[in-house]
Amino acid sequence: NARAWTIQIGAYPNTAAAREELAAYAEKSMDVLGQAERFIVPFTGANGETLYRARFGLFIEREAREVCARLTERGQTCFAALASR
Repeated sequence: NARAWTIQIGAYPNTAAAREELAAYAEKSMDVLGQAERFIVPFTGANGETLYRARFGLFIEREAREVCARLTERGQTCFAALASR
């Protein structure tokens, strides 16, 4: 599946914080993100703590990079990431 890319906006200490950030980010960026799905992906940080990646997706790689570039131009932070990572 070519739509294997997401846009990550950050990693947070709990799912509630990740959900809040996704909602706030989506509100500011609906014109760019459209109806992108919201994902919260848990992972273990370097210190052994669980963090939660806040992401939008799924996109093809070029689309993820273009969307992120447009958001970055507006001062919002993000990066394109494979959904599987």
